[in-house]
Amino acid sequence: MMKRLLTALLALALLAGTLAVPALAESKLLTWNGFEVWVTDYSYKESDGGYTYIHMDVRIVNNTNRTIWLKLDNVMVDGTEVYGAGVSNIKSGANMKDWFLIKPDDKNMAGGDGAIRTGSQVDMTLIVKDDDSHDELYRKTVSVNLYDLSVGGGYDDIGGASFGFGGAHRYAPAYTPASTNYQTLKQGSRGQAVRDLQQRLTDLGYLNDRVDGAYGRNTNTAVRSFCAQNGLSISSQATPEMQRLLYSSSAQYYEEPYLPLMIAGSFDLETPIQTHVSGVGMMNVEVVNRSSTQGIRGFSLSYYQTDMYGNKIDLEPNGRGQYYFTTEEMNPLEPAHYGKAFTYAINYFYRTYAVYVGVQKVVLDDGEVREIDPSEVTYFECVVQ
Repeated sequence: MMKRLLTALLALALLAGTLAVPALAESKLLTWNGFEVWVTDYSYKESDGGYTYIHMDVRIVNNTNRTIWLKLDNVMVDGTEVYGAGVSNIKSGANMKDWFLIKPDDKNMAGGDGAIRTGSQVDMTLIVKDDDSHDELYRKTVSVNLYDLSVGGGYDDIGGASFGFGGAHRYAPAYTPASTNYQTLKQGSRGQAVRDLQQRLTDLGYLNDRVDGAYGRNTNTAVRSFCAQNGLSISSQATPEMQRLLYSSSAQYYEEPYLPLMIAGSFDLETPIQTHVSGVGMMNVEVVNRSSTQGIRGFSLSYYQTDMYGNKIDLEPNGRGQYYFTTEEMNPLEPAHYGKAFTYAINYFYRTYAVYVGVQKVVLDDGEVREIDPSEVTYFECVVQ
């Protein structure tokens, strides 16, 4: 009954013009090797040609070393085929806002338009391509309910407030420092630019220290934490790029993630020729402690391998292996710090196309254990061949 009422109200509103939907909590659609796509808002609109379309606002973070083309394919609204346009020319290092166009398919204008006017369920495949070569890098099928934004499945899907690191992001109002001629700041820097940096980091919750204009260890840690949460390459230096984002209205307030450890997306590979072990390579994985307050004294990483056809290579009975580290086996990961704490032997190296690694459990400084179900692990892909 409630859904029929909402549908009727939607149809009446569309007759009156554009229907703007209240702003949504930012929700992750896709994550792949440092490339992330988030839904931030959507609305139903009327085109000049008289058809209805869905304007889906997204935020895109590209921490790969490629220029990306994000393509939409197999787009359906309530089971009716429609057309979807994605985003091209997403530069490496981008943290940008854009939007998807979902409109009636040219082959089915009437039915597609009707589905969009009354529909709530959007199913689509997101395809990540290299914008220069058009080689396909990754694809993922997602389902979005426009009424309640709920989908089933992975940890990085839309669904309540359990996605990503802490659910909905909160953005701060823009802040104007004394000077906008940004120069790189680092440990040992002093002056008004450092004071402004510290004040902004304090206001956003990343820094809990004196605002004294001296770039010390705590400011260093706060900068690293801000970079990690806001999709920038993690650095101890406040670069001009970092400062532009920090002072903008796109800067996020600090959020304590449930699983503060994450894969940094940086992989070093050694082939069997380099390891001198027949058929066995090595992969070094960089991990980051995203917490600004808690150190990590132990953690568990899950991994699996696939061949070029996407089939799992069964190294373990369930097709998935696991490593667990404690303080006796690693240097403790302090807040907002990172380290190459995981080295994985890639058996069947020449049969393996990709290795997937994700965080399943952490043990914090105070002994608290935080763990998620294996089916909810967010895996980062490392292409071997």
